[in-house]
Amino acid sequence: MPAVTDADRLTSSPAGVIASSHPSCTEQISVHSLITNRPIKYPIFDANGLLLLAEGSVITTKFKELLRARDITQVRMHDDDVRAATLTEHSDSDKIPEVRFDPELTAKLDRIIESGNLFVANTGDALVEQMNRIGCRGYNRKERERVIGSHRKASAALDGCLQDALRGNPVDGKQLLNTTGQYLTATMSDADCVLSVVLEVGDDTRLSNHCLRMSVLAMAIGIEMGLDEQNTRTLGLCGLLHDWGMVKVPQAIRDAKRILSEGDFVAIKRHPIHTLELLEKVKDLPPIVPLVTYQVHERPDGNGYPRGRRMRETHLFARILGVADAYLALTSPRPYRGALMPYAAMECLITQASQRCFDPGVVKALLQIMSLFPIGSYVVLSNGTVARVLRRSGSEYGKPIVQIVAGPDGTKVPESDETATYDLSTSSDLHVVQALPTPGEHQLALSPELVTIKREPV
Repeated sequence: MPAVTDADRLTSSPAGVIASSHPSCTEQISVHSLITNRPIKYPIFDANGLLLLAEGSVITTKFKELLRARDITQVRMHDDDVRAATLTEHSDSDKIPEVRFDPELTAKLDRIIESGNLFVANTGDALVEQMNRIGCRGYNRKERERVIGSHRKASAALDGCLQDALRGNPVDGKQLLNTTGQYLTATMSDADCVLSVVLEVGDDTRLSNHCLRMSVLAMAIGIEMGLDEQNTRTLGLCGLLHDWGMVKVPQAIRDAKRILSEGDFVAIKRHPIHTLELLEKVKDLPPIVPLVTYQVHERPDGNGYPRGRRMRETHLFARILGVADAYLALTSPRPYRGALMPYAAMECLITQASQRCFDPGVVKALLQIMSLFPIGSYVVLSNGTVARVLRRSGSEYGKPIVQIVAGPDGTKVPESDETATYDLSTSSDLHVVQALPTPGEHQLALSPELVTIKREPV
């Protein structure tokens, strides 16, 4: 009997009939994780044991669309098919069990903003031309391990600075500026490697780690937009400090397992003011830093906070940090929703930039440093192999440098295999056909509801 490839088989099973051949050795798998054009040996069932796709069939795009139309987000598959038709084998998923403003703090900043004196000028050479271009090669393992270790230490040190400020103790702004300098040096050497580290969500949920990740991503965007060293380091410093005021927002609101109510959001909208209060404890800050941290959550369409400023009234650094913040928020889980797939997060930002929710020039720079399929994400290629995105390809947004992690049959490819790295921008017969969730993570595809969400704890 020939293999069944008609995805309409989903709708042809007798309604309410539970298949007697429902295998006992099955796993529950997210529909987003299914790799299209992969054959299955065993049937696929829903959570109640109803047959969805017969044995010997092929997983097609139409099949997945029909599942989504029925609001089916999870299916059960035989263990053998899971290894061939998803990336589960290559993951450790089984081990991963109206706002009042303080006029004294804000009046001076508002006068600067209203004067229009927000121009950013370089005093040195743009860094973008000085960056080391690695090409079609993997990461240096020792260097990546060093970056991971340094990142952990920097996150702990930044958390200590935040705690000092909360206790009313002075904080050395020069020390914080040195932190951005260290990350800048590493980024100039291998930006893709550094981004691969800081973009991993990991288990460190401290505010300091979020601020550090945002700082590094913002500096990478700033470099791409032509900033010099001094401006890039100052931008990074703003990222380190921008959200400190969130610690003064009630924890019940920060950890809310729901979209925030209007009342809750009033408290969130006060956190830039709390940040300004804490920054009074930081010595030797460049004068522009408080203004930028005050504006990070403003939006070009005037729907941001705390003042509802439009793009021409918002500092470039704040617009950059706003995009970095949004990307990290979208790709991080919330108590009331899972993280978005990196590709879905990029889709969301592109859509919102077209609606003037974000600066289109900043989103374009993000695309240039991350690609449409962001660094660290997983994709299926046109030859059926699964790959991890390693590096950018500049303006070739949809053609990054990738490393094959699994063959068309699901066989794992060793990470040490140097022949498994490909630059899709130079390949005439190899391209991305599908974006996948990160192995072991419960990530979401883009939906209209996620694009229009306005109230989230950030």
